[in-house]
Amino acid sequence: MSKKEKNQSKPNPTAKNAGSTSSSKSELFDRLNAWFEKHDKKVFYVLLFLSTLFSFILFDAKVSDGGDDSSYIERAWSLLNEGKFPYFQGPGYPIFLSLVVKLFGLNVIALKMFSVLCHFGFVWFTYKAFVKRIPYTVLFALISFIAFNHFMQYYASQTF
Repeated sequence: MSKKEKNQSKPNPTAKNAGSTSSSKSELFDRLNAWFEKHDKKVFYVLLFLSTLFSFILFDAKVSDGGDDSSYIERAWSLLNEGKFPYFQGPGYPIFLSLVVKLFGLNVIALKMFSVLCHFGFVWFTYKAFVKRIPYTVLFALISFIAFNHFMQYYASQTF
């Protein structure tokens, strides 16, 4: 038997260990994915509830110091009362905000509650967009990030 044949016939212990580590990680991922798939509605509603709860806990009823809050509110009011289309800083949000201004007037709490409702919708539609399209473990990691990220929660109670 040549030297080359002897080396090929010996099992490589490091290759076996590396394969088992990779196998155990994928097995853990598969088990987590199966559990999330089985309990996806419960997990999603818990995360949605916690996200909404945190939005209310961090709710700030004041107009922000940055001026963006007041700018969007002013542009929504101008759209309704003067017919001026809001070209600056993106017109989409003042257009939607003008519907709330039409219903509730310049009530800051109602306007900011609309932002919380938009954040709720963001979490809901993110789930609906990705469920059954990406692995459940990745989906719930994403939803958890959205639900507990303090930057997202800060903007949930702002009007910008």
